Amino acid sequence: MAAYAALLAGATAASFDVTLTRPTAGLCAAPAGGSAPCAVGKSGAGELLRLLRTEAGVAGAPEVAVARSYDGHDWEGLFPDPLALACSADACVFTWDSAAYSYTLWRADVTQPAGTRHATAKLLAQGTFGATTADLDAFPAGGGGDRTAAGAWFDAQETREPVLLRAYVRTNPRYGPGMAGDA
Repeated sequence: MAAYAALLAGATAASFDVTLTRPTAGLCAAPAGGSAPCAVGKSGAGELLRLLRTEAGVAGAPEVAVARSYDGHDWEGLFPDPLALACSADACVFTWDSAAYSYTLWRADVTQPAGTRHATAKLLAQGTFGATTADLDAFPAGGGGDRTAAGAWFDAQETREPVLLRAYVRTNPRYGPGMAGDA
């Protein structure tokens, strides 16, 4: 586990590009007096949508996150005061009481640039029995997020001599005679 943690040590917040916007589209207009259903679309890949609620008519009232949708998943209410939403295949609906609350939709697009150390660590974790820091450092330029570098790595793996279990056990002194099935 420590080796895997070391692989991810290069994955810091700086490894990701985060764009935070307050989109004007995507949230229905506040109902004129009373309450009405409001439909909000689901997020896209690499996107986080948050619905924030503010008490209406209260000066300086804080915005409280009450629901979120990420990576195309349904909207879900957030603790401590989750918003109830009913979801279908395309959108989720909640009841907006304009006399009590106002809502704001925030969007954060989170992308990982190609060639980051994190992408390389992820590729090596999925493609090996355990990568080391040396494996990360030796990875071709461009990192695991670059298809050309990843392809070059796979090509190099195919040319390597395989490590066979029986040969390993026979040459490893930890295993005594007969441990590999030899008589």
